[in-house]
Amino acid sequence: ERFQEDPLRLMRAVRFASRLGFEIESETATAIEQSAAALANISRERVRDELDKTLLGPAPSRGVALLCELGLAEFSLPDVPKLRGMQQEPGYGRHKDVFSHTLQVLDRTPPRPALRWAALLHDIAKPATKHVENGKVSFHGHDFKGERMARRLMTELHQPSDLVERVGRLVGLHLRANAYEGEWTDSAVRRLVREVGDDLIEDLLALSRADVTTGRVERR
Repeated sequence: ERFQEDPLRLMRAVRFASRLGFEIESETATAIEQSAAALANISRERVRDELDKTLLGPAPSRGVALLCELGLAEFSLPDVPKLRGMQQEPGYGRHKDVFSHTLQVLDRTPPRPALRWAALLHDIAKPATKHVENGKVSFHGHDFKGERMARRLMTELHQPSDLVERVGRLVGLHLRANAYEGEWTDSAVRRLVREVGDDLIEDLLALSRADVTTGRVERR
């Protein structure tokens, strides 16, 4: 009854659980699942505010995992549940599942709005770009398609235009820094910094560091 009065309470339960380390009581969790569709009737601004608070908390991965487990992501982050079970190429250590990799990247980023949103959405296009050839999995163009998807999602949530722009650029550029090789010339490094821009380079490098979840030291 309380959830029907204000379905945003469905998301608040997840926020409290993730930020305060609470467990959601089993009957309450069942009620959340049964009421999840009511979230579609809540304004996107209110949903956005709850997502922002959850993502900026100390355990954002737990919040996102609960949103997916309880069926709330279908009505707030519809592309995120599609990452579950999506297998990717070797080289990600024990995180061969795109969803578990994404959650770890999310927890490894500093709590800045654009950075946390970009961490959540950086691989959002992998399900749509997955290609298997000779047993090898690839996701060509997932950075560019991911940028478009991230911008669309952020716009649908009525995020400020400057945040939409920043998150979109971070998602679109997230592979660039990790493409660095020791033989890059100084001019190549300067060109990267110039293309990214002084306003974005710090967040991009933080995202790139977080995105390296393999145990291979040379990737760090």
